[in-house]
Amino acid sequence: MLSPRNNSFSIPIETGDTAITSLTDKRLRALAASYADWASGKPMAARSDIVPRKIPRLLPYILLFDRITQHGRASFRTRLCGSEITEMLRFDATGESFGANPPAGDITSRIAQTLNTVIAVRGPVRVAGNLQLAGREFVHFEAIFFPLSDDGSTIDKILGCVVRRPATQ
Repeated sequence: MLSPRNNSFSIPIETGDTAITSLTDKRLRALAASYADWASGKPMAARSDIVPRKIPRLLPYILLFDRITQHGRASFRTRLCGSEITEMLRFDATGESFGANPPAGDITSRIAQTLNTVIAVRGPVRVAGNLQLAGREFVHFEAIFFPLSDDGSTIDKILGCVVRRPATQ
């Protein structure tokens, strides 16, 4: 698990075009523009469309999740957790796996809800708000998540970008 329970959440979800037009952080808007280029005419981008060297300033804020389905059960694995996110969480989540329905109250339940929403809407999902990890002050953040599909249909990965934001936003 990414973190113990006793976390506090205040995180609304926005989807589709609203998710993109609501972005306040320029780094997230840059990723949204890059994603639109990568998808260019396709329902969604593939992992192979992403060229990390073209987005070097975004890499510390990037999350990449694998969607895994075995025996009819879905789960997620964190393939990549950028250094800024690791610092924010005080934990490197790279390689961590969690079910699509983890226990309520755990940070993974909120992440799974967001990833499941990306899968359900087959498009971008924006989350922004305050997250209090156990025993710490609130972290104010904004994030965007995009579906990735190697075959153009099945969402097998989800790309995310999470940035801290000032408490006044």
